[in-house]
Amino acid sequence: MPAKPKDAAHHIIESALVDYLRSAAVSELVIVELEPGVYRLEALLTWRTGRSALVAARGGIRTWRSLDTLRRFFAAVEVGTTPIRMELIG
Repeated sequence: MPAKPKDAAHHIIESALVDYLRSAAVSELVIVELEPGVYRLEALLTWRTGRSALVAARGGIRTWRSLDTLRRFFAAVEVGTTPIRMELIG
């Protein structure tokens, strides 16, 4: 059985993520596979220890069921040259 991903230490909303990306305060983005075909996004911020998971407008952790949709999200928020890493289960 695959190991369950750890919970992120902090949460951030999309508008904060965009601000952090624009100000170069994001050192890395991590795509975490929660289960086959379900992904969440976590940011490592230059000024905070631990990871910050992206939350949806209604307050829950935002997830994607397609890497292509996540790629389009990256284009929309203008990730630029921020490194992106994937952590897959299994």
